[in-house]
Amino acid sequence: MAESIGKITAHLAEPIEKISEEIISLINENIKPPDAVGPGDVFVRAMYVVSDEINSFGGRFPAEEHARLAALLIDSPVLVGHRKDKLPVARNFHTQLVTRDGSQWVKSYFYWLKNSEGAENLKHNIDGGIYKECSISFIYLLPECSVCGEDIRDCDHRPLQQLSTNGSRHIVHFNYRQIERVLETSLVYRGAQQNTAVTKELDLSFLNTASTQPLTIAKLSEMPQSDSYLVVPSYQGLPVIVSVEQGKISIRDSGGVLLKRPTSVFEKVTSLNGLESSRAVLLGLRGKQRCSQQELVSFINNEQSAVSRFEIKLLPDHNLSQDDFTISSGASKISIIRHAYVTYDQLRDTVSRLATREGCLIWTSADFLADGPGYNYCRDAQAELKTTFEISSCEGQDHYLMRFKRNEQSFSFILKQFNLNRLKHGGRFLAEAKDNGQGLISESVRSPQAVIISGTIEKIERRDKGYLLQFSEPLCGTFAIRPVRLGSTRQYLFYLKNENHLRAQR
Repeated sequence: MAESIGKITAHLAEPIEKISEEIISLINENIKPPDAVGPGDVFVRAMYVVSDEINSFGGRFPAEEHARLAALLIDSPVLVGHRKDKLPVARNFHTQLVTRDGSQWVKSYFYWLKNSEGAENLKHNIDGGIYKECSISFIYLLPECSVCGEDIRDCDHRPLQQLSTNGSRHIVHFNYRQIERVLETSLVYRGAQQNTAVTKELDLSFLNTASTQPLTIAKLSEMPQSDSYLVVPSYQGLPVIVSVEQGKISIRDSGGVLLKRPTSVFEKVTSLNGLESSRAVLLGLRGKQRCSQQELVSFINNEQSAVSRFEIKLLPDHNLSQDDFTISSGASKISIIRHAYVTYDQLRDTVSRLATREGCLIWTSADFLADGPGYNYCRDAQAELKTTFEISSCEGQDHYLMRFKRNEQSFSFILKQFNLNRLKHGGRFLAEAKDNGQGLISESVRSPQAVIISGTIEKIERRDKGYLLQFSEPLCGTFAIRPVRLGSTRQYLFYLKNENHLRAQR
């Protein structure tokens, strides 16, 4: 056989990265490049840039600051090694708050152009694990001491110092407070924050997450026109999905996460007359008294709570019998929620009949069938009773007494070394709770010539075992009362959290 010589040319085919239209929309909306980018124009990666752990400088981003930091990260540049003498290599365009390895993280998405110089090298170095850590440069005003709550530059505590209290050891650190601006994020050889990461694994579930919160309306005239409406009572509960899985009831939150504690309560319930999957409201109760949503969440998370039993209110479903029924599992119950299908002319009378103190939830028929969040109408939303607060000086001391009421419960706090001007400009003050829930502190503590600041509290919200207070005149802003532990003693920090309303006074 004659010898034959051939030549084959082969090319390694690398899969083309497909960037979704939703990602491209985020880039174009948040960055607003002069020439809009398309799916074939960019590379996209993400970085776990900040956690709530203590970094190598002794600083820490507490989880309650993550939302503000995430907002400031958008449209910040990405550098290499914090080299500000060189132009950015990429830009941050979207952020998420996520849990990773038991810590709370801010995850930032960034992009760069495929046709830019070094674009392929940057991609290969990230994906190949060469560029795998990151860092952040930012401006903040207050390094808050973790021990005393004061500016750590002025107190006697030192970052990374180890203290022993009642046999337990902890590390002194400072919290980054009053973050004003993110200057940049950088790809670095070693980050001050442990366990930072740069990744090509993109969690894009946020792109398909529709709002699950109903739109609050104050007037029925704000409802869109429809042939018919579904009206149900509104409760301080959690929206859930109830379904039958392997012959047993399961209860999942709106994100699909199994709620183990409620599910275990109803594990002996095996059927609901044709139920496959139904939207519902999960309520927490103590006796006949409905508890707050926060108390319910605490109970589900095995934390201290007033809740002692559950109720599930199933939203109407064509697979379920529309007859009233109640299925009990011990003291907990499942039933169909009270509801009515009505025309627009019947809305007002139906709302009056079904409304709770929280009002009613209303859907157009089409919106309900499409799993829309609906509308929350509360007829008393505009007439909600306001409560007052008072801050007055204490006799012979530089402490002040702050008092307010929440529902029928009174609260009193001693504010140490209080100064109104410092409060308005970001100062934080230790507060000691006095006789909370037992009536007001003795009037004799007040100075006869007390300097009194008083006004209206527009809103009180329970938050992380503390409170958020939205004051009107003369303070005008949202203030936090947040628990802190000093040694073995629990105290509180009182400070301005949101100064948007304060600008008019400056």
